[in-house]
Amino acid sequence: MYIFLDERRVWSNTFSILINLFKYRYKNLFIGLLKYLNGGFSYISIQHGCFIGQIFQSKYLPLRFINFFLPGLVLPLKYLTIQHIFSNIFLYKSKKKKYALSAGTYCRLVQVDNEKQIISVRLPTLQIKQFNFNTFVTMGRNSNIFLNKQVIGKSGLNRLNGIRPTTRGVAMNPVDHPHGGRTKTNRPEVSPWGWVTKKNH
Repeated sequence: MYIFLDERRVWSNTFSILINLFKYRYKNLFIGLLKYLNGGFSYISIQHGCFIGQIFQSKYLPLRFINFFLPGLVLPLKYLTIQHIFSNIFLYKSKKKKYALSAGTYCRLVQVDNEKQIISVRLPTLQIKQFNFNTFVTMGRNSNIFLNKQVIGKSGLNRLNGIRPTTRGVAMNPVDHPHGGRTKTNRPEVSPWGWVTKKNH
């Protein structure tokens, strides 16, 4: 079963309430079911600290009515300050997420340039990128923050999640993989189709 996630929630100009939480097998994050005042439903990815029964505010409300510290609210970057943390950075004028998507990740503001309307953001990789004032983000840190502490233990648990065993390229024949044939060369690591998979530093 596939689920369509309504991440930006652009069409909703009403309040909504979180009525269910569950783990989706194709995502590392937790998924929540929202119910709006107009009777509509939608699925969203959950931020750390959200709970069943939480009221999600509309970004169309006046700023004095918005609680910026409530996780799960979608807002433009121009309303945030340095003490806020956020995730799920969307590209400008796009409905797709681009940065800080993994479980437990978050970003912070570094610098604000009001003249050029550009905001510098520190990504989870510690890289600093610049975004437009109207770039949408989701308040709070992504859920499932202890995913990196999980110990699989045995391969049978991965099999239950639909992950099949993979064969190493060096264990194949030359006709099956560029790494095959038991040859030791200085060639960089490549994919089965010959594409370079790692950068040479």
